Amino acid sequence: MKPSAILKISFFFSAAVLFALMVQWIRQQPPTVSKAGWAFQVVEILDQSGDLHHALEALPNALADPESVDAAMHFQEAVELRKKQAPVVMQLIDEEILDTERQYKIPRLKIRKGIIYELLKQDQEALKWFREAVLMKPGLSIAYVRIGLVLERLNRRDEAKEHFQKALSLNPETILSQFHYAMFLARSREFKYEALALAQGLEPHRPHYSKLIRKTLEDDGPSNTTALN
Repeated sequence: MKPSAILKISFFFSAAVLFALMVQWIRQQPPTVSKAGWAFQVVEILDQSGDLHHALEALPNALADPESVDAAMHFQEAVELRKKQAPVVMQLIDEEILDTERQYKIPRLKIRKGIIYELLKQDQEALKWFREAVLMKPGLSIAYVRIGLVLERLNRRDEAKEHFQKALSLNPETILSQFHYAMFLARSREFKYEALALAQGLEPHRPHYSKLIRKTLEDDGPSNTTALN
């Protein structure tokens, strides 16, 4: 087989793996925490929860940590590979949107497309696809979470909070919705009691989520303890 053909097949299967990872994010699988140092575990937890933006913000700390640096360098390379593969994965999603006869699948496919735009740091385009998913399926709580994450990055914090709360109102037991809302509150340096309450609720199910929420509150220093309305 020619090297070019081998490369093409390898690229296709790598794209398929990335597509599968995105499916895992949407299905809210529990995090698989590595044996690297805590600095990299932070990166890993955030990435596996679907929050690549804050994972990358945490990456410099992991690269500077002797117990985390090797895993952090591999992660950095993997993110660059994801970016290179994004056009292929985008094409796969577009084809499935056009070809599928199962209309119920399309909102989640739109979410996956939005995730790719997030990867490419095209937040407005990501927002468009997440909102299209909501229009097709208003009860899809993960879409509101993803909108909240984008709005937070755009510094539209009040709107972001509303979307996180909407996700929880639709499905209060959804672990990812609880985690992302708690992290939003912790990063805001506001509503410490609410963030801690969510961390406590997550402890039996996702102890690493709980630990990260608490550590984020500790790292940010004193917080506003005002209760949510």
